[in-house]
Amino acid sequence: MRLLVVRHGESIANIHKDLGVKPGYEEMRDEEVPLTRWGREQALETGKALREQYLNNPDFAGRTLKIVHSPFLRTRQTMEAILEGFGDAAAVQSITSDARVREQGFGLFDCISDPAVAMKKWPEEYAAWKAARKADKYHAKAPGEGAESRHDVVERVKPVLEELIAAKEDKVDVLVVGHGLMNRAIEMNLGGHDADWLRKSLNPKNCTVRVMEGEEMGTFSARTISEGKQRPSHLPPKYKTEAYGQGFAGIERVA
Repeated sequence: MRLLVVRHGESIANIHKDLGVKPGYEEMRDEEVPLTRWGREQALETGKALREQYLNNPDFAGRTLKIVHSPFLRTRQTMEAILEGFGDAAAVQSITSDARVREQGFGLFDCISDPAVAMKKWPEEYAAWKAARKADKYHAKAPGEGAESRHDVVERVKPVLEELIAAKEDKVDVLVVGHGLMNRAIEMNLGGHDADWLRKSLNPKNCTVRVMEGEEMGTFSARTISEGKQRPSHLPPKYKTEAYGQGFAGIERVA
């Protein structure tokens, strides 16, 4: 069986940290964070790179796709742009939104990435979480509704992978559009890695595509076939600031 696991394109949360405390965006939730214009371009180019593989690489030729994606806005937008770039290179049998491949929930600290911001806003809660992470980062869980530990994420996605392995079909690949930690959790499960592997590994770059192949849980090998189109050093400012599909910080809607 073969899975192609891709991280979403660059989002406004990758560029503008701590959306949860920015004026006018205090109520934004992680599932609502959109891609930047550059993030959509990344996803479009990733679709074109996959098209090249399915049209010209004998290892991919003649295969079809099933797509599973996180329901978060940035992953949906990534999937749509990938399909636009991919075109008719291979038949797509199905597209499924599955909440079990969403990103880790951070509860009270949703859309907050700067420890200084969290400590100022919730000093006691953040101090307790920081201490828990220092003692056992794999099982530590932020306070608040919907919060999850890394362990929770690894266990949440395991049934999805078991279902995909059980339903495998000849010459059918599964494209999973997910998130940084989620994609590492997928690889951890499929590759039979432990919590220390997860601790040492890094989130893939935006729109990185990892191919994972194997027959049974814990036996899969993995390799990178595309790291995504990375942002050049001299890029027009609008690509760093404009959200794809909605306005941000006073910028007009971009569709």
